[in-house]
Amino acid sequence: MGFGMRFLDSLVKGTVNTIGGASRPAATPTATPVAGGTMSYSVPSQMASSQPSLEEKQKAMLAKYRKDHPAASAPATTAPAAPKEDPYSPRQIGERFLAQCPEYKLTDKDVHSEEEMDQYINYVFGYVALCNYLIHVDGEVTQEEADEVARIIGCLRRTKEIPTKYRQSFSNAMISSVMTFDDVRKYLDKTDSSSLIYLGTRAQDIAAISGMTDKEQMAVDSFLYYIEQKTGHRFDHVYKEKAPVNLTCPTCASILKLDKTLSMAKCPYCGFTRILDANRIEETQKELAREEALQKDKKEDT
Repeated sequence: MGFGMRFLDSLVKGTVNTIGGASRPAATPTATPVAGGTMSYSVPSQMASSQPSLEEKQKAMLAKYRKDHPAASAPATTAPAAPKEDPYSPRQIGERFLAQCPEYKLTDKDVHSEEEMDQYINYVFGYVALCNYLIHVDGEVTQEEADEVARIIGCLRRTKEIPTKYRQSFSNAMISSVMTFDDVRKYLDKTDSSSLIYLGTRAQDIAAISGMTDKEQMAVDSFLYYIEQKTGHRFDHVYKEKAPVNLTCPTCASILKLDKTLSMAKCPYCGFTRILDANRIEETQKELAREEALQKDKKEDT
């Protein structure tokens, strides 16, 4: 049987012989309309089952896309909205004050937390109290000193975010009122160390607005001593060009006696009193020991 006859025979039997001798199912004739008649042919069921369906192709493509773009496949998340801050919180008050009064930024550090803003508010109020204390300490308030305090008070009163109870406490009446250092400490005791040190560097400028008197200098020295005791920081420049400590009574030449605070010396005979520099206690004690030694030597000589 020739090759052509064998091929026709295989078509009748439903198999097609391959070159290697194996046979595969032949296409099943089906009616397909063509011009001038019909032609029969169908894809073998074994071949049709090996092809992926359209749905499978779509799933495969989607899986590959998700593998290549993991961020796109992740579900979108929306960050929770930050809680709205109270406009009368210490932070808001302090920020508004600084925005309107940048010339009164008293500290070099930034303010971030609620606790720091609380300290800053006390610091601002303490600064006003300190200014008022220093301009009154010598018993005379110059126009220049009064104008400076009035500017600070006006700036505070223009800051509408400060609650009324605070704003009303700052008025021009402060300029004519006398404050003690204990009044100032109510605010400064709540202030952090670095801010106190910074304020200490400004104290002399405050007192010297219209020239520093002896009483103002003494008040500044006492304030710096307070900072030194609270923070451990020493203002060494305060001691430059200072006159030696003198514990001799100018009236009767006797030795002045120190009180318990070491801030005042009094003559036991004539009653003369001298206020001492609170920043120079150690130097005062050495001078007292030296004077007592000199008095003892004089008695022995006689």
